[in-house]
Amino acid sequence: MKEKTTEQTERFNGLFRQLVSEMTQIEKINVLLIEKMLMEMCALFRLSKTETYLYNSLEDEKQGKGERLSCHDTGEGERVLFFRIVTSILTVATTAVYMKPDVRPLSDEERSMVALVMRTVLHFVSRNRFKRVIERLAFYDDAGYRNLRSLQNYNRNVFIEGRHNSLVVVRYNLRHFSMINRDLGRKAADAVLWNHYKLVEEKAGKDGIVCRLDGDNFVAVCRKEKLDGLLACLDEANIIYDEKEGKTIGVSTSTGVYVIPDSFTYDTHDEIIRNRVFHSYLESMNGKQGHVVFFDENLSRRREKIVRVQQVFPEALRKKEFFAVYQPKYNIKTGKIIGAEALCRWRHNGALVVPGEFIPALEESNDICSLDFYMLANVCRDIRRWLDEGRNIVRISVNLSRRHMIHRNLLEDVIKIIDEYKVPHHYIEFECTETTTDVEFSVLQGIVSGMHKLGISMAVDDYGVGYSSLNLLRGIPWNAVKIDRSILPLNEEDAISRQLTVVLKHVIGVIKEIGMECVVEGVETQYQLDLLRQMDCDVVQGYIYDRPLTVEDFEKRMQTNC
Repeated sequence: MKEKTTEQTERFNGLFRQLVSEMTQIEKINVLLIEKMLMEMCALFRLSKTETYLYNSLEDEKQGKGERLSCHDTGEGERVLFFRIVTSILTVATTAVYMKPDVRPLSDEERSMVALVMRTVLHFVSRNRFKRVIERLAFYDDAGYRNLRSLQNYNRNVFIEGRHNSLVVVRYNLRHFSMINRDLGRKAADAVLWNHYKLVEEKAGKDGIVCRLDGDNFVAVCRKEKLDGLLACLDEANIIYDEKEGKTIGVSTSTGVYVIPDSFTYDTHDEIIRNRVFHSYLESMNGKQGHVVFFDENLSRRREKIVRVQQVFPEALRKKEFFAVYQPKYNIKTGKIIGAEALCRWRHNGALVVPGEFIPALEESNDICSLDFYMLANVCRDIRRWLDEGRNIVRISVNLSRRHMIHRNLLEDVIKIIDEYKVPHHYIEFECTETTTDVEFSVLQGIVSGMHKLGISMAVDDYGVGYSSLNLLRGIPWNAVKIDRSILPLNEEDAISRQLTVVLKHVIGVIKEIGMECVVEGVETQYQLDLLRQMDCDVVQGYIYDRPLTVEDFEKRMQTNC
């Protein structure tokens, strides 16, 4: 019997040393080998079953919501040993061993050896769980999405393995996600965001990755051969937000794409994300090239121009290089001027800079807000002078960037400028582009209502080019709607113009039916003017009457045609 005990002890010591060696591996742990050794120990000590439970919290332990691990289970038995530990992050691990009643019970020495293994296993399991929790905190955000650190770790591995030259980086943003949040509610919107993420992750494949930067902004990396499928998914996908009732919603994105060249190294991976792909992303958000934009050197040069504009803007504003020109608005029935839009121009180093060269650059930051307030002050100064000189005066429209919508003190700032020049509020109108639908609906509604209380008119600009025009009109008390020139027919001959005629007719009808003034901009031909008269449009603006006029020319036009 003593020889058998000695043999058992030697066998145990050999297995235990090997077990500890495997469990203390830092990188790769051979789980199958560990399980095999534990099963041998169970047989060595006549155990019928082992059970280890992992709980994410003390509350989960109370409710029995744990993960069960067992490498050996030959049937029921009586529990003979049990251990429990609570980690520093309040996760819980328990382990127990069982023996059938018809086998020889454990001796004191055997019990000591089994207990040693159980404690070792318990600490091994707890350490691994703790490691997984740390990894999750490091590489995932609070909602469970992979984060930027996860992307950096992925980049490091693919560069080390030399797989980077077969990859494509895609940065994307869900279009009009705030509207989904508003219309479906927070819970459903979260489901849309998560299910869309999982779909993109599936398209990127096991050798790709998808990470969230913030909000509804993501970066995906995939192999080149999977790009088409990924882009098809990003272009339009039906996403389930209510699995019980099978409800879905169409989701599209604005996307920037960058194909990683062979010359890139791990040290420059940040450039891929923060510069080149970001530039493509910004271009796609402008809506000029569709929803997907591929990076090329032209985008880089355009970005350089944007940076130069942003650098010289403060000094240009201080030097008052920006000034207003006025494009009249005409009553289509009387042909009289009933208003005008103040448009910004920039004279820099003796030359005029076209708005397309500086407005988009300033819209990337709050610089555009500074310019809007500067223009409002210039308009108020002109109106004040016209009042003092006893001139004919019409309401002047000033553009208001969507950047203002996040500023709590917008109404106070606006009134401070207007009242500084003692301008009656009814002479001012603000035009907000239709793209303001990407701000919270309630915020926009509050701003428009607040302006009304102050006696200031509010208009939607560029109506007809956005994603959800009718939603923008619903529940917001606009005074006027400016229809974008993109839905204005060129003639009555081609099929597209005939379709646009139908669209325009119904859009004008809807606007007038709900009691808002209808303005059509970009009117250039007599055909268009006659068509708008037939459709009972209220106001037109365009080259058929006037191009943007200098202050002096506009003053003369008001004197003779108001």
